[in-house]
Amino acid sequence: MSTIAPASIKSDIIVLVNNIPKVPNKAVYQRIIMLSSAFNVHILAKYSVPHSLSHVAESIRICPGTTQILSTLIFPFWAVWHILMVPRIRIIYTIFSINNMILVLGFCSKALGRTWIADILDDLALALEKEQGHFLGYLLRVYQQLLLLMAKRALRYADAIVILKGLIKTLEIAEIAHKCIEVTNGVSLHTIRKFQGKKELSRVLEQKGMFRLLYVGHISRARGTDTILQACSLLLQRHCIEEFQLTLVGPVDENERSFFESFINAHNLDDVVTFTGPLPHTEVLGHIQIADVCLYPFPRSRQTEYVSPIKVFEYMAFGKVVIASDLEGIRQIIRNMDNGILVEPNNPYQLADAIERMYLDIAKRQQIAIRAVSSVHRFDWQVINEFLLEQILSVIYHKCPLESL
Repeated sequence: MSTIAPASIKSDIIVLVNNIPKVPNKAVYQRIIMLSSAFNVHILAKYSVPHSLSHVAESIRICPGTTQILSTLIFPFWAVWHILMVPRIRIIYTIFSINNMILVLGFCSKALGRTWIADILDDLALALEKEQGHFLGYLLRVYQQLLLLMAKRALRYADAIVILKGLIKTLEIAEIAHKCIEVTNGVSLHTIRKFQGKKELSRVLEQKGMFRLLYVGHISRARGTDTILQACSLLLQRHCIEEFQLTLVGPVDENERSFFESFINAHNLDDVVTFTGPLPHTEVLGHIQIADVCLYPFPRSRQTEYVSPIKVFEYMAFGKVVIASDLEGIRQIIRNMDNGILVEPNNPYQLADAIERMYLDIAKRQQIAIRAVSSVHRFDWQVINEFLLEQILSVIYHKCPLESL
């Protein structure tokens, strides 16, 4: 680490967060690991925090609400009360993930004289997508719209903003770009290497000659799953691949389940497509390990254009050929026909062509896989965390100009 806190004793920092997933490879989890290397971390969470973080955090407190609605109502007051009760803690770190109230609370902490660092992991407008068309959903949407406006204005008062690359343009906050530290998502190469020594799902490898396609994530048309199924239908019609299997790992959008079932039945894909549902992270890694080609089919939209998804880094770390939509965020990771393949979003013909080529051209597939592994090292969480911590410490102790990764 090139930069350390000037004091020999760690400073205290309060982290405000919605919840922290159990998966260490997630960005929220990694932020806590990163901060704990230089600070005594006190977590205030709206919902849950994995027990595995108790050994790195100085304290963990969960909002006492017994229901989601009650937690939503209580959390802002509960968090501010805890901040007021410990005036010696002068640094507040808010992690945004589909909860704009977190940013409003960051502004409140700034008004109370604290140093505020805002960390934005997603587009602030994502909360609007969660609300449905019924009356209560309409009211919640209006509430989220007001909260979105407040959150964007609040960001002007942050001392620094950690933000995923591309979101400055998406959020239209160019006027405060000088406060931003741009980073990408990442991957724990240590976790991948440790896993590769195991033989998870080895029984599946008994299916000799099977060409395996894999998609990991939410299964919906908004994520391009329909494009994958259309491409598989084309491959079946062409008879170009002797045997292939598409495995879809993740939750199915309940509003679209009937659409996917009808499409699969109508195009004779019943023996080709397997839905696993959500799986523990270790099992997801097992599916990646045995895949031949991994897919990232997102359509082009405001929410997807600049995304740098963790699953793509995981695919590459395993040495898999990734066929991905040609989006701005993906172009920061993948160079076409070098360490992966880029195809036009929503184009099943290009996707099918790319899959067919990777099946037929084994040498090219191996070449891309080797380059994928070598190019993913700069996205290791350890590299990202060291850079980010150096920038955060410069804000707190030196007020130096900020850089981006």
